[in-house]
Amino acid sequence: ALYLISAPAREMNVALVRELGENMKRMAEDAVLRSGDYPRQRGELTITVILSQLRDVPRVRGVYSKVTESAPLLKKRKQEAEERFKEMVRASDDIPSLL
Repeated sequence: ALYLISAPAREMNVALVRELGENMKRMAEDAVLRSGDYPRQRGELTITVILSQLRDVPRVRGVYSKVTESAPLLKKRKQEAEERFKEMVRASDDIPSLL
């Protein structure tokens, strides 16, 4: 597993990285863990976790099922949004340009 912490430098410290590593080790006792930090200026803290060589994990299987089920709905929403955008462009065709 790899986890990357991205946060303002003043918000990031060794204790935070260590605590996250300990939590990850408790959740995945046999995993080889790697960590990294990326100080940034933006005022937000993000943690990215990458897992590999997963075996049968019910939670991951559930996420995959939800994604598979929601794919048609997402495709439909995308098509509807594209159609609304096209309607807006068509509606603006009659407006003269000021340039």
